[in-house]
Amino acid sequence: MRMVNRYQPLSERQMRVLKWVVDGCPDGWWEDYSYKRTTYALDDRGLVTVDRRRNSWSAQVTDDGRYYLEHRQYRPNPEGGGPRSAAAEQRKNSRVAVELSSVDLIAELQARDGVLTIPDPAPNTRALYRSAISKVISAGAAPEGYLLRHTGRDRGDLVIRLISRYDAGQSEEKLPPIPAPTTLETVDETVRTLRDERPELLDVADSSRQRALLVLQAIADECGRRGYEFNLRPDNAPTFQISVDGVSTGFFMFEEYENRPVVSEDELKEAKYPWQRVRSTVQKVRSGRLAIQTGSRNSPVSWADRKRWSLADRLPDLFAYVEQSTIETIEKRARDERERIERRQAWEQALDRAKQLYVTDLNRRRLDDQLAASRRAEDLRRYADRIDRQADAMDDAEASLQAHHWAAWTKSEADRTDPLHRPADLVYVKPAEDIKDSDLEAFMPRGMSVWRPPPR
Repeated sequence: MRMVNRYQPLSERQMRVLKWVVDGCPDGWWEDYSYKRTTYALDDRGLVTVDRRRNSWSAQVTDDGRYYLEHRQYRPNPEGGGPRSAAAEQRKNSRVAVELSSVDLIAELQARDGVLTIPDPAPNTRALYRSAISKVISAGAAPEGYLLRHTGRDRGDLVIRLISRYDAGQSEEKLPPIPAPTTLETVDETVRTLRDERPELLDVADSSRQRALLVLQAIADECGRRGYEFNLRPDNAPTFQISVDGVSTGFFMFEEYENRPVVSEDELKEAKYPWQRVRSTVQKVRSGRLAIQTGSRNSPVSWADRKRWSLADRLPDLFAYVEQSTIETIEKRARDERERIERRQAWEQALDRAKQLYVTDLNRRRLDDQLAASRRAEDLRRYADRIDRQADAMDDAEASLQAHHWAAWTKSEADRTDPLHRPADLVYVKPAEDIKDSDLEAFMPRGMSVWRPPPR
């Protein structure tokens, strides 16, 4: 088995991510989450360690990472044989033998022009590559515009391809035939149930039932060889399902109908002469052609008996469809999960931002109120001084005394409203528990609401 070189020089982006980790992973560096993929590549090279516990993500630089950032090369291996530290050597011995990273697999494919063939690998090697394939699919790690496809999942040569999305499904490779039994001496439990207990789930005429059961037995046998599950559908719908890696695909087996002229039995009985003409009508009748269908009502996929082939001849295509749809379903699930996490993270970041904006707005409003109160206090004091001057000029002693009293009260009112006389209010407030959802709603981005958080 050929492994890619984990210790080739880092790209400029990898250097930026490594420096970011050394700086403590500060916020605001990245516009999306692609930096995590680069961090995983650095983790594979022993330059950082990544903690991916549930609801948490963090990265720490290793001594090897600091050395590379300072010297622009890997730490030399004292024993020779390449730049591999003791820690990296330990990682190799403990992980490489049982793990092939998605980064390594993509790099190996790209080095071989998108096609990697492992001739009839040993079971542990096949499992190693299947695990890496699963990681690429679940993490969406294939290069943009490309899909990962493979054949030989369970036996034979393992062929892995990077193909463009445009070319997906266009392969003309001839699939190996699937043997079909000629008798039902050994019957799968699901086939036995369809034969003996649930025959209504098999929509075929009695004359076609035996052949239909043989085709089903061929499918059951192939599922057993591949490690797939072959069962009835849990919703009691016809006819069966195949499950791979937790993904189930339901199928409906039936006999096709065709239009044929059918003679009226009653008129045939009443005919007196052999040459007498008897009316016939065109009706839909069983054709003898077996078919299997899956997919939605608006976009069905089917395989059937035709002049040039039988339904049993099309079983390799059916299993290729199962494998392809399973990969696409896993990719969609992983994509949906990533989008769900990203939506939740974006909402939580928006909520934190809304709290910051609310606090800023609150203090701005407090400042405006204090400025207005301060201006009023100064106006009151100036007015009180004018009253005092006016009172001093009065000839009426009683009126002068009353005016001085009014000026004094005006000054006391100025002192009462002046924010400078309340030092406790001259601070930037940061309320933590008093913020209500209704306070934050106005500061949430368009399309987001405090009251409608995305699911965790």
